[in-house]
Amino acid sequence: MRRATGSIIVLAWLGATLTGLGLLASHAGQPGASGLVPQEWPAESNIPRASDRPTLVMFAHPRCPCTRASLAELSKVVARQPEVAVRIVFYRPTAPDSESWEQTDQVRAAAGIPGALVHWDIDGVEAQRFGAQTSGQALLFGPGGNLLFHGGLTPARGHVGDNLGSQSLTALLDGATSVPDCAPVFGCGLQQSAPVQRETKP
Repeated sequence: MRRATGSIIVLAWLGATLTGLGLLASHAGQPGASGLVPQEWPAESNIPRASDRPTLVMFAHPRCPCTRASLAELSKVVARQPEVAVRIVFYRPTAPDSESWEQTDQVRAAAGIPGALVHWDIDGVEAQRFGAQTSGQALLFGPGGNLLFHGGLTPARGHVGDNLGSQSLTALLDGATSVPDCAPVFGCGLQQSAPVQRETKP
């Protein structure tokens, strides 16, 4: 009787574990939302655009753990294409503790990308102008302000590795024309006020 009970417990535990792993895998592969992306650089934007080279803008949530992978992939693209102007725009709400949002690993990682400029988007105003809704969404604009690409740079939430977005970006910056101009973006909602993972100052 004890042996049978033990077997039932083990099978139940295995079933719960497999179910949990399946849910995690499903969540990791679920793309985030993407808004209406403008075909030209928004004239009302306060983010500086380079006029002599392409400008790559990434919108990010400073407390989204998935964003670490997006920034890691962005760093690889910049290492291969250092001439691109990079703007990383972090969402920050109007809240009493909003200054603490600037002290996260994601923000430090962004600041460490050579040549990248970090901007703060209070209440997501800039994200709305660019149609960005998910952390890690990137948009590439040509020197004249025309949209060349939009989407994510990771194969799944929180995962690095070969993916359509990074490959398309690199090809476009190399001068290719017949490449996909969009890719799914994996991450948390940009204006998600309750962080998936809270971090404190070191």
